[in-house]
Amino acid sequence: LISPEVYKRIIFPAQKFFYEKIRSLGMEPIVYFCGDINPLIPYINCLDVTALLIEESKKNFTLDVKDIRKKLVSHITLFGNLDSVHVLLFGSKDDVRRETLRQLEASRIGRFVMANGSPLAPGAPNENIQEMIKITRM
Repeated sequence: LISPEVYKRIIFPAQKFFYEKIRSLGMEPIVYFCGDINPLIPYINCLDVTALLIEESKKNFTLDVKDIRKKLVSHITLFGNLDSVHVLLFGSKDDVRRETLRQLEASRIGRFVMANGSPLAPGAPNENIQEMIKITRM
């Protein structure tokens, strides 16, 4: 809900301080970002973080893990964003397989962990969740 300029001026310095403190305490700082991370990736690259978790594409923006992985510095691990509603809850096993394989292409570029973008929706078929896990482990 804020512009990249406001993020740069107000939020980024606070995040930088926060994640440096987390690291100084011996913990691994991980960013979970809700919203369109695309214009902020240059700033994320300047944070001393271990990983970035992103939500699935929605709200009129697209978060393509392969594209984002290309833009991230190599030491930041990207967690994927398999759609928990349209794919895991309402999709078929074939939908889950296709999307999981598509997202796993990001692992050919750099550090990547297959994951869903939001919490699992109640009622998500176990077969779909197991399919995501099975394809990821192949």
